[in-house]
Amino acid sequence: MEENAVIKENMTIEENAVIELKQQPFKMQTISYPVTEEILQAAEKKYAVVPEDLSDKENYKFVKTGISIVGKMGTQVENRRKELNRDALDYMSGNNSKAKTLKNRLVAIRQPMKDKKTTFDTAEEIKKREVERKEEERQDKIELGMERLRSIVSQHIMSGSTQLQEIKEGIEIDDLKWAEERTEKAEELKADALARMAELLKMKLQTENAEKAEEEREQQERIRQKEQTEKNARVAEENKKQADELAAAQKKLKDDQESIEEKQRGLELAESRRKIALKAAEDKRILTERADLEQREQEARIKLLREKEEKERQEKEIEDKRIAAEKEIEDKRIAKEKAEHAKKTLAADIKATEMELSEFCNKENAKALLAEIIQNNFKHLKWI
Repeated sequence: MEENAVIKENMTIEENAVIELKQQPFKMQTISYPVTEEILQAAEKKYAVVPEDLSDKENYKFVKTGISIVGKMGTQVENRRKELNRDALDYMSGNNSKAKTLKNRLVAIRQPMKDKKTTFDTAEEIKKREVERKEEERQDKIELGMERLRSIVSQHIMSGSTQLQEIKEGIEIDDLKWAEERTEKAEELKADALARMAELLKMKLQTENAEKAEEEREQQERIRQKEQTEKNARVAEENKKQADELAAAQKKLKDDQESIEEKQRGLELAESRRKIALKAAEDKRILTERADLEQREQEARIKLLREKEEKERQEKEIEDKRIAAEKEIEDKRIAKEKAEHAKKTLAADIKATEMELSEFCNKENAKALLAEIIQNNFKHLKWI
């Protein structure tokens, strides 16, 4: 290694720079995780069905243990992901630092020669260079506008729909005069930017509308629960009122019976002994019939009250089942929307990652690196 690092006398500086670069390849770790496909499939199979009755000790233990085990597996995957990323991040940081040092030293070598040449150039050459410089600035200005059209959508992925609409309108009113001879290409980039911006705006509106709909649904659910609570309170109050009325009626019946008996005793004292037996028998018959009638009326009222309570219980049971069914349907819809949103977010994250990698290597290699990272395959990875 020490011998290769020395500039050989019979080789050019460029040839030695190539040798030095080839001697320091970047070695990427093989992507592997402690949670293998076999382990993952076993977990999916074991916990595919969640027990319904968690009041059962075995079911509760199964669910509790499953949550703990799968949670630890997720932690292992996250720790391994950070470990794999660490080498790449350290490499990029070291690479940038090394490149900066080399560029500064090269500038120190080049600048004295450049200053000498500038002094040597004639006024005509200086004027020619000024024309070329202005042309370069003009071309740079055009290219800057082109790049703005290329990247304007990705730069505002996280913006709200109102801001996206303003940006879209700004693109639409751009007359592209700044593009000059490259107007045709600028028009193509403008059309592409408008199309991508329209798609992003559509997705953003769908997401915002979904969030608004979910908020409104939750508000309606709170209102419904409040109304149900008030209804239950009214039913309980009515039941109590009926029970109080029944108790009052029973007390009145008892008081009336006691009053009748008291009067009967007064009559018995006034009547002769001959009529006492007959009157007592008649009174007993009357009281018996009345008591039977009152008993039947009381039983009928109690029966009606119980039938009413049973009917209300059945209605409440039906209503609870309907609410549970609606909630289950809504939960499935929300889960589906979240899954679709996560998929779209992943696509945006992949695009953003590709843009970040493009800062360290050319666009084609950035795409290749990102694709191989996603596919867990570094077999053909090259760094340039």
